[in-house]
Amino acid sequence: MTEKEALWHEFEHGVSQQGSSLEGNPLGDIPSARVVSQTGAGPSGRVTEEIDSDDVAEVDSEETHVLATAMATDAESDLESHPGEGMLLKNPRSNVVTEDIRLWRYLYGIPLSVEIRVPTAHERVDWVVPGWVAIYELMLKDGMRFPIPKLLRDVCDHYEIAPSQLMPNAWRVLMSIESLIVRHGVDCELGEVLFSYYLKEHDKDKGRFKLIARVGRAPIVTCLRTNDRGWKDRFIFVRGDLVWGQRGPGGVSGYWKVTSRDFNRALPSGLIAEERTRQLLDIAVGERDYRVSLSEENLRASRLWAFVEERPEAASAAVGKSQSTGSAEPSPGKANKAKGKYTEGGNSIVVPMPSDGSVYSDPSFVKDATEALLLSADRKRLSEIGPVQSAEWSCAHAYQALMGWTHLRSQITAQEKRNVDLTASNATLRKSNEKLAAQLEELKTRNEELSFNNTCLVEQNAKILG
Repeated sequence: MTEKEALWHEFEHGVSQQGSSLEGNPLGDIPSARVVSQTGAGPSGRVTEEIDSDDVAEVDSEETHVLATAMATDAESDLESHPGEGMLLKNPRSNVVTEDIRLWRYLYGIPLSVEIRVPTAHERVDWVVPGWVAIYELMLKDGMRFPIPKLLRDVCDHYEIAPSQLMPNAWRVLMSIESLIVRHGVDCELGEVLFSYYLKEHDKDKGRFKLIARVGRAPIVTCLRTNDRGWKDRFIFVRGDLVWGQRGPGGVSGYWKVTSRDFNRALPSGLIAEERTRQLLDIAVGERDYRVSLSEENLRASRLWAFVEERPEAASAAVGKSQSTGSAEPSPGKANKAKGKYTEGGNSIVVPMPSDGSVYSDPSFVKDATEALLLSADRKRLSEIGPVQSAEWSCAHAYQALMGWTHLRSQITAQEKRNVDLTASNATLRKSNEKLAAQLEELKTRNEELSFNNTCLVEQNAKILG
């Protein structure tokens, strides 16, 4: 078996990675599985990413062909996309912009061979976009890389749904189990997953599905989150051989659809599934915490990141962390405080600010402080993605901040106007209440007079009758 075949076999079957190495890019001659430098830009279906010769040593004819193909199919995909079955009631558009794509390739290790398409203004995550599959950024933040993990793909294949129809905790469970079975040498397939869990459609968000632990069965993965917010409008479309891996998509749907499968039914597995599940549950609870299972260290030790190249700064950061572990955090000296410099040590940065300074009268004194706020890791990351992309990304987010501030300012102005109107209304109501109180007192006085007159009349009648 060649080294290329061995790496594919490892991803598909979970063979130990010890002794294997991505050094030298052994898959460089396979366009669908090439591991490229994260500092280089690449093609995305709807975005032409600029390739800087200083960042990428060589762009061969295959990469140029991928870029040309992506640009050529862009207009065609726009014409073919359509709403499909229109499953979602709350269906936000994607707010991903072109400036995000190159940064995503770097942050999430997306190879050049995976084409990325930013959704158009009218496309939604449940739309049919032939040849493309929707992926949420939260999936990538949680540690999903390409190819799409085997258990996640198998669950989607079995239930005839798209990966993006799963709720966040569902894909966290599946990826965590896949991380556990490789690191602890436990066999686990779809049958074992469905022995402990079943799929359930979301009560309010129809079309999305949760993975629920069966009654009487202990959950394999622990400490799942319950407060995911703001992720449904951060999605893209992707395509390429590396998206699904060597086995391809199989029966997995690339788009959302209504499924007729029985969600609660487990696969016939018997004692084997029970024994394998017990082996997983025997792993320490702390190890089964999804945050531990999906940590970068454990993901790299599993098959989930088999085709992700390790960033150079990861090793240096680990060395720096180990060197600082156990050492006392240095305190800034008096000379540094006097000059307004900052001291970096341990896990903190001290930025001294003169108490008698003023940003309005002398803005220059904050120069050193603001430079200190640019952390070394962020400085290196921005340097690697290039000045143009850094400026574009910063400009886009600064514009978003400006729009947010403008919206907030308009809301504050409107609220102030409402407060003035309410104050005026309260004053009017107060006057009305005072007027009503005066009228009530007048009515009481008249009522007393009428009672007195009535008493007099009763007495006069008594005298006449007497």
